[in-house]
Amino acid sequence: MIRPFPVRRAAGLLVMAALLGLVLAGCTKKVTAVDPSLTKPEGQFVPGAVLLTYPNSTVHYRLYGDQDLNGQYSINDTLSEEVDEYFDDPTDLFGLIVDSTAATTYQVFRRETNGAVRNLSDHLVTPSRRWLDTHWEAYEFSDPTRSGYQPPTYIGRGLVGGVANSASPLTNFSSIGSSAITTMFFRFHSGDCPDCSQALQSFPRDSIYQPKDSLFAVRWTEVSGAAGYWIQIYQPIGNALQRLRSGRASQIFLDASRDFFVGYVPAPADSYKIGAPGAVVLTRKLLLNNVEYQIRVSAVDAQGELIGFLYGDTTTSFRSDGRLGRVAIGGMRVKAKVFGNTPF
Repeated sequence: MIRPFPVRRAAGLLVMAALLGLVLAGCTKKVTAVDPSLTKPEGQFVPGAVLLTYPNSTVHYRLYGDQDLNGQYSINDTLSEEVDEYFDDPTDLFGLIVDSTAATTYQVFRRETNGAVRNLSDHLVTPSRRWLDTHWEAYEFSDPTRSGYQPPTYIGRGLVGGVANSASPLTNFSSIGSSAITTMFFRFHSGDCPDCSQALQSFPRDSIYQPKDSLFAVRWTEVSGAAGYWIQIYQPIGNALQRLRSGRASQIFLDASRDFFVGYVPAPADSYKIGAPGAVVLTRKLLLNNVEYQIRVSAVDAQGELIGFLYGDTTTSFRSDGRLGRVAIGGMRVKAKVFGNTPF
């Protein structure tokens, strides 16, 4: 059964955490105030170090009784439960640094209530993924606590040879606000799509995008306030739980994926054709015809905060307690097909 952090248990977890905090209060060392003049770490801002942030959010899925007893979803199956699931501690906030500098580890700093920054942890952040074809790397971190500063704000500093100095690469500052994440839609058609009603009528959300060439165009609905859009094309790997995590809104999915394209295009773009100029490309590998991939698209503001996400179709299924589950996978399935009448 896949139930790491159900919403209905979230309140209980927070109460337990509060009680534990009271017990340990006398055992923890006192946190000293930070010099208010330390408003940023030593170092210099560079374009090759980008901080992206996103809130903790649930993955919504539906569980059905398998009426046909065939292990596959059909219209005969009856809905028995809808679940909103946390796959990490509900209090966590998340950050992702993408880096092309000479740094090999990162420190993460958090803004404190007096406006100064403090190192979030004594531990250095190491790469979660290396894209060897471009030498970009990804560094992930989470923050289960709060400083009291609103909105929670972070900055990263890269260390070269383990040393921090005035030349150390700094990321942008990025905050995590309380605004809802806008739902984005995949545009199958190249024409205008004000509300995507035409596209969704022609191609239900359970459809597979079938372009006529592996150098296909990715199209999406624009998000108000977006500074740009992140695109990831990958194949999911790992077990059912790891695949379910892809449904949580974030800019790049690193938990269980094999990347074939990761890139960023600035707004006001609402599409990108693979191989075309105009994108910052973190990695690109050969896409094959008649092979299925998954497209992930997200929108970020000027600070790198997630403000829009393409939740995608609901064709991914799994089993839980003898029932069938269906979940939005955090993207669209795509399989380029050379033959047939495909108008895209």
